[in-house]
Amino acid sequence: MKKKLLSLMGVALFLVGLPVFANGTAEKSSATAEQTETTATSQLADQIIVGNLSEPKYLDPNAPGVGGAEVNVCQQIYEGLVTIDKEGKVVPQLASDWTVSDDGMVYTFNLVPSVKFSDGTPVTGEDWKWSLYRARDYKPSSYRFIAEDIDTVEATDSQVIITLKKPAAPFIYDLANFNMVVGSKAHWDAVGDEAYLDQPLGTGPYMLKSWDRGKSLTLVANPYYRNADYPKTKEIKYVIVADDNTRYDAAAVRAVGCHR
Repeated sequence: MKKKLLSLMGVALFLVGLPVFANGTAEKSSATAEQTETTATSQLADQIIVGNLSEPKYLDPNAPGVGGAEVNVCQQIYEGLVTIDKEGKVVPQLASDWTVSDDGMVYTFNLVPSVKFSDGTPVTGEDWKWSLYRARDYKPSSYRFIAEDIDTVEATDSQVIITLKKPAAPFIYDLANFNMVVGSKAHWDAVGDEAYLDQPLGTGPYMLKSWDRGKSLTLVANPYYRNADYPKTKEIKYVIVADDNTRYDAAAVRAVGCHR
């Protein structure tokens, strides 16, 4: 059974010493439980810095040669119908719920309403059709096999119906993979296929802010994210530090709080 290959939890984060505040200081607290909860909120840094062995080549989960560096970043930008929780169960993401036909051939997903891309444009049924067919048919992708069971996709702004070529028990897990996500067809139409590979536009908690190739890549909170309480941290900065010892010793490589 295929499952999500990588997640942000798999990124090599090195947490050094006491909790670090956004201003770079560390403190101890002997507060009560209520005070501790309040203090924990105040400890959330404005930026999480992640030390990566290598940088992404592309920021498209269906680009050629996608690996760990690409997946770790793309999973903050793009979302699919379902995802995998920490217990390994399939749970809703952009689908609120779904049903499967008795013969296991037809999957009907009801969509979370009013989801927008990070440029403020609404996600449409056409975006879902284009994205899922692209996951299946985009020849440069090394992961087309994940979508190979899809026969047809019908979609409106509120529902996605996927009919399979044959019954496939693992299909719901396949949909949780990093490349089975929704992208903006209008954006692809506007920028073209080549530019689309490194100009991402998704519905996830973060969007691309800047990319200094060979040095760092910074994501910033998506202002149109469907959950107004998230993400908790404004930015994630991926710093390219190829040497393990250097990355471990770098005091700047730290994380405070969790964005989800």
